[in-house]
Amino acid sequence: MLENATDLFEGKKKVGKQSDEPSTDERYREIGRLTVERDFLSRKLDQ
Repeated sequence: MLENATDLFEGKKKVGKQSDEPSTDERYREIGRLTVERDFLSRKLDQ
């Protein structure tokens, strides 16, 4: 049991870290939204 005790804590960190980070798909979606917003505001300022 003591030999595998460190694996318990390491596994928990890996699982928790994955769920806290946004997925790649969510990041691309956010980048797209910000790009559209930036372009829209840039056009409004030029008018």
